[in-house]
Amino acid sequence: MMQFLSNIFGIKNIEELSDKNDEVVQGQVSTDYNDGAYVIENVQGQASVMSNMASFDLNFSSQADLIEMYRLTAQVPEVKSAIEDVVGEAISYAENEHAIIISLSDVEDDILAEKTRQKIEKIWEDKIINLIDLDNEAHSLFQGFYIDGIKAAHILPSKKKNGGLDKVVVFDAVDIVKFREEKRDANTGLLTEIKEFYKYTPNSSLFKRDKSMSQDTPNYLGVAPNKTSQNTYILDPEVVAYTTSGMRDSESGLVKSWLHEAVKVANQLTTLENALVIYRITRAPERRAFYIDVGGLQSSKATQYVENLKSNFRNRMTFDPTSGSFKDKRHLMTMQEDFWLPRQNGRSTEIQTLQGGANLGEIDDILYFLKKLYKALNLPASRIDDSSTISFDRTPELSRDELKFTKYVSRIRGRFNIWLSEILRAELILSNTITNDEWELIKNKIQYNYSQDFYLEERKRIELLRQRIEVSTELGVTNFVGNIFSMEYIKKNILKLTESEIEILDKAMEKEKKDGLYDDLMDDDNTIVKHTSSSFTNQNEPDDKPINKTDKDTN
Repeated sequence: MMQFLSNIFGIKNIEELSDKNDEVVQGQVSTDYNDGAYVIENVQGQASVMSNMASFDLNFSSQADLIEMYRLTAQVPEVKSAIEDVVGEAISYAENEHAIIISLSDVEDDILAEKTRQKIEKIWEDKIINLIDLDNEAHSLFQGFYIDGIKAAHILPSKKKNGGLDKVVVFDAVDIVKFREEKRDANTGLLTEIKEFYKYTPNSSLFKRDKSMSQDTPNYLGVAPNKTSQNTYILDPEVVAYTTSGMRDSESGLVKSWLHEAVKVANQLTTLENALVIYRITRAPERRAFYIDVGGLQSSKATQYVENLKSNFRNRMTFDPTSGSFKDKRHLMTMQEDFWLPRQNGRSTEIQTLQGGANLGEIDDILYFLKKLYKALNLPASRIDDSSTISFDRTPELSRDELKFTKYVSRIRGRFNIWLSEILRAELILSNTITNDEWELIKNKIQYNYSQDFYLEERKRIELLRQRIEVSTELGVTNFVGNIFSMEYIKKNILKLTESEIEILDKAMEKEKKDGLYDDLMDDDNTIVKHTSSSFTNQNEPDDKPINKTDKDTN
């Protein structure tokens, strides 16, 4: 294996990868190809060969080329606006709130103790968020993942025992490539061993961009990089947090971004806009046609006569702001210039005005491709109109496109959560908080709660709950708390409080009770009564109306 890597990458010194291999189930014949990994098929007794790619490229730049194409597409103004819509729906910031927090409320006590669950949530808030600066960089991290379709990071463990992670360095997606070696039995063809690793080439995107520059073009950084100084590193999967969009091209096997379907349409839209601008510049102005009577002059002399007239009546002096001088460009004919035509057969000199182009305000074709672009990006067509507004009333009517868009962004979030889980897993195992077996039991039950979750999705959930409660009330159910809903359910699922928030609130209420802040709410029978303050009661209602403790909890 090491000899093959040394030959293929030209690396002389490669540290041995860990002995840990992916578990192979008896009779397994294939692996997951949606991660875009280049597969090394190693049949026992035969040489290693590369597969799962369109062409064998020693630089393995095919995925990088695809990512560069996505990044160029993302610079189109309409695509950039659409990307901002998607990322803005997925990542929101609120004052005094983390951008993303986790909840382990779905993890049962027999799997993980409550104290351990609270510790994991605290590790996320106190350490993981700071390691990747999630509160400040969540927007850019998610945006990069949405555009590139790949997100990878180098997770560096602490030198201290049980110290967890020391640092997380986010990779540029074009710099890292995943490989998978599959060993098969020569007789049956079944998999016998699977080993994964990553090839990392720092600043490969910078070197790629320099290839397109001519020798006369100065490097935009001011320093020409030394292309012979590139280093290549082979990284163990244990030190890399990696995830993809989960989509791949059927022909090349490369990872596709969510922008893949929009590349062609974006190019068509840009080409059409450029053509429209050129057409309007050339056809919009009115021009004059000078028909010059040349009498019986010969063709050559007639042409010279017209040119002399043009030179006498045309002034093409221009100002050069760079040098501060005037330049004579009378030898050039611009797109908006008049026409000079010789005329014979006794017809006199005449000047006519040529009308400009008609129907220049028609942009139906532009709007067609714009709608097609938004459809390719899975954005609702209503978002094309910037003047559209959102209502915060209780109207339950939601457009079908908005619901589809909500589900679409949720799928992207799900893939992004895989990357966050890889970082969290490394921290919990390295800090000896949980074991790897325990992680396997809880990894699919961790909830990633994003700040200011979708308003439309939340409104739909609340309206459905409200309608169910109203139906239950009509059937005779009057007391929900204690009979149907527990306080824990209300706190976690209706108020959306995390374990840490619940703990903080419980401690605060316990302290306030000891300080006597609730004494004026108690009567002699230790039942809760309404507060006499005008902020708690209506002037038309009696101030001493009793309320039982259940009603207090409901409020």
